[in-house]
This record gives sequence, C-alpha cells and structure tokens, in this order.
Amino acid sequence: MVVAKSPRSGQVKTRLCPPLSPLDAAGLHHAFLRDTTARVCGLADVRVVLAYAPPEDRELFAEVSEGAVLLPQSDGDLGERLSAMFESLYARGFRRIVALGADTPTLPLAFVHRAFALLDLPDVGAVLGPAEDGGYYLIGLRGPQPHVFHGIPWSTGRVFAETKQRAEDTGLGVACLPPWWDVDTFADLGRLVEALRADAAIAHHTRSVLTEQRLL
Repeated sequence: MVVAKSPRSGQVKTRLCPPLSPLDAAGLHHAFLRDTTARVCGLADVRVVLAYAPPEDRELFAEVSEGAVLLPQSDGDLGERLSAMFESLYARGFRRIVALGADTPTLPLAFVHRAFALLDLPDVGAVLGPAEDGGYYLIGLRGPQPHVFHGIPWSTGRVFAETKQRAEDTGLGVACLPPWWDVDTFADLGRLVEALRADAAIAHHTRSVLTEQRLL
C-alpha cells in the first residue's frame, strides 16, 4: 500500500520551500508518487493499493495508479487514517499488508520483499522500516492493529521508537528493516540528486522533474 497525498501546490513538500517554489515542490511530489507507484507495481506476487487523499482527487490518482487498487483515505489524523486503511484491506481479505510513503523513490525493493518474508514468520506480527529522521518509511502488519497508530506523536523524531514500543507492549513480535531516508528537506533533496547521479536506472519521473528544475 502506497500512502499518498495529492500534489497540490502549497500543501506538499513545504519544507523544500524555499528554495523551491510551492509549484515546483508539488511537481516533485507528483514525480515521487509516480516513481514509487511504478516501482512497487513491478513486484511479483504483490497486489498494490494506492491509498490516496483527498477522495475528490481520485481521477488524478487513477492516472498514475499503474493498475493499482485505489483506496480513498478516511478523515482524521495520520494514525486514524492508517488504522482505517489496514482495517479496510483486512476486510477485503488481505492478510499481509505493507504500507510505505510516496516520498522514498529510491527505496530498495529488496526491503519490501524482506518485509513480506518477515511477516511469514510465526513470531513476527509487525515490521518497521526506521527512517533516519526518527519516523518510519514502512510498516507491515498481519492484520488491523489500531493500538500501534493511536496516540503517536506524528511529525516528531519519536514516531518509530514509540510505535515499536507500543507494538511490543501489546505482544506483537517486531522485526526491523535497515534504516532509510525520505525526502523532506533541501539537504535530503541534495542526497537524492547524488543517488540519481550514481544510478541512472531509477526514478525516471523524479529525474526528469529535477532536470527541468535545473537541480540535476
């Protein structure tokens, strides 16, 4: 499940502004979404779901869905929305669910494969991919676990640690993936540029936008 916001100017990637304009930041966010969705849609034996917000932008997400199932996000804070997403997919019959954000266009697909493999283990009920900023870039569960989402201090450096503790306190076996990074700040963007220069085979939409913006 790719969790995504609509690329509306002034509402996404605002920490990149300045030096980017709100319009350029939105264009970059759109490219991240397209690259992330396209990459995970290439995974074998995985059904991809694009969980999008706001619901009225369904047409935009349909254009970039790459055949993924479209799931509108519910109202509420991030924890409430994530909890509802997992509950909805579980009700549809999914039993191993991995969610990731749309702002990690260089995330190794091996990490996603590893998350599903870990969820096959009988003593693992949750998988977390810690982000370098203290959040997480991926969470995998074998079913709805609302307690791991409620009361979390979102948008702080304590998200990963408190989520992991919450899961362990309720008896879920937790496995962790290697740390990774997402693109929130201009320093992150510089790191992304270096990654794209080192590997010409990834993130084609992002590469195109960065080239147009004279950043690559």
